[in-house]
Amino acid sequence: MSVFDRIMNLTKATANEVISKLENPVLMMNQYIRNMEEEIDGMKSELSRQQSASRAYKQRLDECQQLSQHNQLKAEEALAEGRESEARLALETKLRYSEQAAEYGRLYDQAKHASAELDIRLEGAQEELARLVQKRSDLSERLQKAEAAAERKAPSFSHGFEPGIASRGFDRIEEKILQWEAQLGLSRDYKPGSGTAASAAPSYEPSAPAPDSGRASVIDEQLAELRRKMKSE
Repeated sequence: MSVFDRIMNLTKATANEVISKLENPVLMMNQYIRNMEEEIDGMKSELSRQQSASRAYKQRLDECQQLSQHNQLKAEEALAEGRESEARLALETKLRYSEQAAEYGRLYDQAKHASAELDIRLEGAQEELARLVQKRSDLSERLQKAEAAAERKAPSFSHGFEPGIASRGFDRIEEKILQWEAQLGLSRDYKPGSGTAASAAPSYEPSAPAPDSGRASVIDEQLAELRRKMKSE
């Protein structure tokens, strides 16, 4: 058998499988259920990733806040002992950690919001899946009864061939294929791994900004505030 013949046979087999599913409501319902289960699995994976990112951002936020406070105390101690250069350096470090804490706080809130939104969508999808599974059972039972009734009422072929049966069968298949082709043009509400604002919690490490005149001005103001605080005590 040539390669072309094998490809043609594979194409025919695929087409026959599609037509078989279109003609068999049970196969179609099973496929819908499988597709939805795959989407739910994707949503669960994404939710787990978002929750992991949220925990990581919260940990870094707490660390930066603690380091910021630690350097604030170092600046106060150095200034009290007359080591102004050390106090200035400690305040600059404190300012850098404060900026990083603000950025990690933003990322933490974003990941937490994405997790909450995805959790709601996942709960709704699971409820819908349970409803469709039950509906599949009901429809399958009705289908079995209908098929049994159709077999009892089916005409005997001993009376000869009835013209038009094959033609009507092909027309029915064509109609279902047209419906199927139209449905393929519709986009789904959720695609696993899709890039959305809710699904992306970037791995982000804030970098320390370069010293500038604005930062020096802020440090000068904080030094002056520390001096006033020490005089008042």
